[in-house]
Amino acid sequence: MRKCSGPHGFRSQYKTREEAKGDIVGYIEMFNNGNRRHSYLGYVGPKEFEKLWLLKKAA
Repeated sequence: MRKCSGPHGFRSQYKTREEAKGDIVGYIEMFNNGNRRHSYLGYVGPKEFEKLWLLKKAA
């Protein structure tokens, strides 16, 4: 069992790396607004930009 400073500000114990990774990714996604439009991306949200980029790449 390993300990690390969890995303909630306290030390959490995780049995596996995957368990820790899931908790940390969930914390990041909570604060990351994937729908926010950004001028650098042509006023498209990050999720939509990635979707369009993948479509262009596949073509």
